[in-house]
Amino acid sequence: MPASNWYTISAAAGLLALALLNDPWATLIVAAIGIAVGLILVRRGPLGRGGVFGFIGCVIAAALALFTLLRR
Repeated sequence: MPASNWYTISAAAGLLALALLNDPWATLIVAAIGIAVGLILVRRGPLGRGGVFGFIGCVIAAALALFTLLRR
């Protein structure tokens, strides 16, 4: 299975776990790691449709975590 597919599955599972955990610091850290891995994979080759949605999900999760942390 290509790395893009593993990234898609990992991003979906990680974002689901973060939604259940509901901790903005953990969300920010994991989303930042997801963004970094997504950028590395984009540099190596094109991401599939699922990988793009996983990357967008990580960006949105990081933005929401930052917004939550700034409102405190």
